[in-house]
Amino acid sequence: MLWYKAWLETRWRALVFMSMMLFSVFQAHYQGHLKIGPGVLYILPLFWLIFPAVLAGSGIATEAPVQPLKGTHGSMYFTLALPISRLRLLVGRAFFGLIEVFAVIVVVSAVAAVAFPEIRNATTLADGCRYAVTVLLCGAGVYGLSTLFSTFLAQQWQVWATMGAVFLLRLLAGTNLFIFRAMAQDSPLITHTLPWAAMGASLGIGMLFFLAAARVVQTRQY
Repeated sequence: MLWYKAWLETRWRALVFMSMMLFSVFQAHYQGHLKIGPGVLYILPLFWLIFPAVLAGSGIATEAPVQPLKGTHGSMYFTLALPISRLRLLVGRAFFGLIEVFAVIVVVSAVAAVAFPEIRNATTLADGCRYAVTVLLCGAGVYGLSTLFSTFLAQQWQVWATMGAVFLLRLLAGTNLFIFRAMAQDSPLITHTLPWAAMGASLGIGMLFFLAAARVVQTRQY
């Protein structure tokens, strides 16, 4: 039931973002040819890092799915009254969001590979799988930050704060920041290897943010 509620809250965000990513990929298919190189790979990381910010959900709160500016939905108190700890509730909702993130990554990558023969010719299935794993783990830090924001900010401010942090990092560090490099010039589509250091660092940062989020939900009064 908890996952079903999380799906009801995030389904439209997932579908809208997946549509945006597919539209961007098809737009990049300029004059019937999509080249796997810096021109495309330097733009995609920014989109991939915004996506976890949107799908991190609303922590243990329940936001109004259609009118986010309306604030917290009344069913949040029903959820908190269930015989389940706040930590388990947070873990379950966060894990479901990660499944959605990975599902969209796989769908977008698979559609691009099927639709454009040049992608299949330039990469292998193994490279595609490595790229999907890289995108997921490099977004873990952003996902953890958004989860932390969700514990004390309303949904719209949570998303804006996380997206602002991503854009600020891009502005200050450019494409040299490890998470951007791992999905651009050091992407498995180019190097044919996994960027272990970047993935491990992002995952570690995400876990620290999640531990902070868990501390907040266990001490905050709702």
